[in-house]
Amino acid sequence: AVKKLLDGKWHRAAIVLDRENGGMIRMYIDGNEVTKRKTFQPLSVTHHRGTMQFLLGGLHGYKKAGFIGAVDEVRISNMVREPYRLKESERITGVDAPTKRSLSIREKESSSSEPLILNPANTIITYSNTGSYSRKSALMLRKYLRAAVGVDSGFEIVTPGKIGKTNKIVIAIGRNNIVGEPNTNRLDKYGFLIKRKGKTIFIKGKIPLGTYLGTVRFLEKYAGVKFYMPGELFTYIPEKKAITVKALDMIENPYAVTCRATSHGPGGGEWGERLGLVRRNWAGSHQHTASRVFDPKIFAEKYPEIYPILKGKRFIPKGHKNQKWQPCFSEPKLVDAALEYAIGIFRHNSEITHFAISVMDSHSHCECERCSAVVDAMRKKLAPRFTVEERKSKRFERLVRAYAHSCLNIKFLNEFSDRLPPALAQYGIYDEKTIAYIAYSSVRIAPSEFDLKLRPNILPITVFKYSDVLIDKRFEPGRDGMDYFERWASCASQLGSHDWAFGKGFFIPRIYTKLIARTVKHCKKLGLRFGYAYAETSAHWGLDGPKYYIMAKTWWNPDTDVDKLWSEYCRDLFGKAADPMYNYFMGLEDLFVNDMNQRKEQKIFRYTRSFNDCTPAELAKFKKCRTYLNEALAKCEGEDEKKRIKLFSKTFKLTEMLLDTATGDGLDLEKKEKEIVAYAENTLMPDPMTLYGAGEKHAAAISGLKSALKQIVATKKRAATIKAKKSAP
Repeated sequence: AVKKLLDGKWHRAAIVLDRENGGMIRMYIDGNEVTKRKTFQPLSVTHHRGTMQFLLGGLHGYKKAGFIGAVDEVRISNMVREPYRLKESERITGVDAPTKRSLSIREKESSSSEPLILNPANTIITYSNTGSYSRKSALMLRKYLRAAVGVDSGFEIVTPGKIGKTNKIVIAIGRNNIVGEPNTNRLDKYGFLIKRKGKTIFIKGKIPLGTYLGTVRFLEKYAGVKFYMPGELFTYIPEKKAITVKALDMIENPYAVTCRATSHGPGGGEWGERLGLVRRNWAGSHQHTASRVFDPKIFAEKYPEIYPILKGKRFIPKGHKNQKWQPCFSEPKLVDAALEYAIGIFRHNSEITHFAISVMDSHSHCECERCSAVVDAMRKKLAPRFTVEERKSKRFERLVRAYAHSCLNIKFLNEFSDRLPPALAQYGIYDEKTIAYIAYSSVRIAPSEFDLKLRPNILPITVFKYSDVLIDKRFEPGRDGMDYFERWASCASQLGSHDWAFGKGFFIPRIYTKLIARTVKHCKKLGLRFGYAYAETSAHWGLDGPKYYIMAKTWWNPDTDVDKLWSEYCRDLFGKAADPMYNYFMGLEDLFVNDMNQRKEQKIFRYTRSFNDCTPAELAKFKKCRTYLNEALAKCEGEDEKKRIKLFSKTFKLTEMLLDTATGDGLDLEKKEKEIVAYAENTLMPDPMTLYGAGEKHAAAISGLKSALKQIVATKKRAATIKAKKSAP
């Protein structure tokens, strides 16, 4: 074969990976087979990071190695083409052609539609030793399958090499040495497939975390197991005699490409992982990263021009911790500096998918001639929209600068996006990288009206609260006829969100799940890819914990029926008390969305807005919610159901006590304060599921409560003083 190739003539070479015939590789020269061998594990052409680096005539990472000669007319097929198919007599019999460690499963393709009854004795779980998530998936699956059917053994975990031939039902987790294993070509990074082939059920993700999420989905769909909140008390496990699986071919890709929700409290990390709330592979944070990217200790001497002119002088900060400046976005060398930093990041870890260059929390923008000229031009462009008096206002000037700096920032990011791929290719890094920035403060504007579009791989992360989309009029058309999200859709391919979903800083239940669903569904309808969903939570589980489960489900699939999720939540966790608990949560959502947050935006740490300003109509709704809780406690039967309702009841009582302090008459305020703190210390703090920070080390949680009380009492005393002065003769 070697002599035939080295004769100075053109030859047709073909290589076949025959997945349907034991994963055999065969090589042909001019139509004649010259060699063949079986592979240990015929992997998909799709790599777990995305599209694989597919090379012909070379080896990745070895510049001097490879084919010497010319290659022409390359063709790649997803099937074995006719000239290279084996004759029937040459094919390996059976589904598998087992190597020493391969798994052989006897099955009939036609049996995939016949119901499989999974029980502890006839079902085994297998996984490859390719990472912690595979093992976690297998252990989790075994634990909850056993729990669902009420046994302490069975559903054993067996490594592929120890199974041999079996007639048992096999649940294969992740990548295994199983010929005929489905590929992951149609999966996004965190997507998964669950597919049945005869008596084998495959659960497989593009990456191991995707496999883990697929395992959670399998448990939910077939065992009915649901992870509603952290801890076993809020893990719903229905009683089943057996688990039935019929024909199965499921593929799921999340709508929110990456996401992160922070600060879940004890047990919340694992819970958040199971709900897909921790899916990111970023180079650090998405917030205020420019000070670190353009660290003066690295670039001040080489690129002093990238630092801003402020009050006529070049301002070079002493270190990256100084956030009181913004880089000069009009300086061409800013892209050079950004490239140097990014190349270092990706060379250190080429697996990273997202890299953020986000402005600092500062209004100190560059005042050089170039930047000032852009601001001046924007002022002239916007002037006709406003009256003479409006143009004299600080609001107009802030708007001008926001438009100008947003455009400058995006032009910089576009150029950086254009230059990054060829720069990385020099180091053998070809995967597409997402460039994120936080659309915040003075760079918050979508440049929809300036014929300026963001490159497809640029991800603007907008800062808004889902709870406030109505009062902020995010769905209402502006002067240009477009709403907030339509403006972004007109100039960007993807969008992210940064939400304050607290928790901490509030002592009222903040439930707004239908607004989350409406927002995400609207973005999907506009064709926006949801590149990043981020939420700061610091969860008060006992006040509004269920909203995080609904949020996770909505981020994964915007078409989820939120009302159905709430109904299932209450049915599963509260049994015969489902109806009053459903009314309780829906009453709280109505109260927050349609009353309190319409009256005045409920801001973090602004406790007087929640309590002192509460109207009689709102107080009546709070009292109605208490009647629902009392009704639920009277109706529930199981001990676990009672414990769950009591968690919400005792935490909601703190809200009621604060309301009474803020709105009640003739109270001994000092005595009331002590009573509330004592209640929190003795009843709430021992249970970490009540408030964020509760538990053994709860000093910060009590300090936050005392701060709220101080604010509420001071406001009440001030109001009483004003009232007394007005009524004095």
